[in-house]
Amino acid sequence: MTSTEYLYYIAQNKYLKKNKFKLSSIRLDKQIKEIINKIPENPEIYLFILGNIDDILTKENQDEILKSLLKTDLNIIKNERVWHVIVYFANGNKLLCNRIKTAIIKNDKLWDTGILSISDSGISYGQYNFIELQNLRKNNHRKNGLFWTSNEAVKIFEKLQIAMNKIKEVKQRKNDINFESILEEMYQFVLDEENKINQSYNYLVVQKELKKLFFSDRKYSNLYEGLVSNDKTVVILSLAEVFSDIYRTNKLIHKEEIKLILNKIVFQKEPSVEAALSHVSNMIWDFRKNESFKVFSMQLIEILKKYENEELIEYDKPFVQEKLIKIAMVLNYWEINDESVLYWINNRKESIYNNIKNLIDITV
Repeated sequence: MTSTEYLYYIAQNKYLKKNKFKLSSIRLDKQIKEIINKIPENPEIYLFILGNIDDILTKENQDEILKSLLKTDLNIIKNERVWHVIVYFANGNKLLCNRIKTAIIKNDKLWDTGILSISDSGISYGQYNFIELQNLRKNNHRKNGLFWTSNEAVKIFEKLQIAMNKIKEVKQRKNDINFESILEEMYQFVLDEENKINQSYNYLVVQKELKKLFFSDRKYSNLYEGLVSNDKTVVILSLAEVFSDIYRTNKLIHKEEIKLILNKIVFQKEPSVEAALSHVSNMIWDFRKNESFKVFSMQLIEILKKYENEELIEYDKPFVQEKLIKIAMVLNYWEINDESVLYWINNRKESIYNNIKNLIDITV
């Protein structure tokens, strides 16, 4: 077993997880420190390893990672997914966060459209893999996320315009290429940072053009149309839009759309029932301390009752049961008494599935 495999084994050991395993071992400590010290050599590899074993890292380890990151040249980062790990381990450190923001603004993956070239002879393009700024942004769920200054936001906006114009040109020539994900990210950025960039040249024009491009690519004119579609891809995209808006604003918005989604789950109306259940369960879990979400209590109880007596056809049983149990745990946390809640709470205790056995209790 390699050092990395050993660390993964420790991190995934369900007994140790259950007992909050703050381990003390010379071998373990040495291997973790070796990985931390190697961060400047290859930050992408070693940060992903540390991210995967986060449960066994001590406060001392966290401090050492921060020190190692401060010695790392962030301009060498190529993998767009590693930024959220870097931001996590930065833990709000002002100096490191400023370096992160500077590196991101310079990074080729900022607004990477996948467009390689546009010429009279044709268009060359590949898969686009962009930095998801929304997943790095400071909000109520990410207290130590990044906060862009006006100057930084303007620089990002300027690069956004260049990328948007490339997409616009490609769409005019070849409209079957889908840029929905990056267009949504762009559109969300201009809305979130409006107060910092609205004095920029062309702001209103860019916002209008982005909206036009995004809504033409998403294949549905409004959320209701998307949610009731028989096209699985359209339903998945509309679900993502509803819940990303809720997390972005940290408010109970799209109330009617959520009721529609809850009915979809109750009546097991395909496509994408599992995806809908997952989104709802995660939302209820994450916003359990927000009193306004209690308005869905009765519909949530209906879901628990339905799935107690009638399972889905050809579904991922451990996954679905975990989502139902998390709903029951939140209803129990809200002190809502119902036999269906008790049924799923007991199901958790008796489950044979590791993902359910390893669920963390709700803390006040």
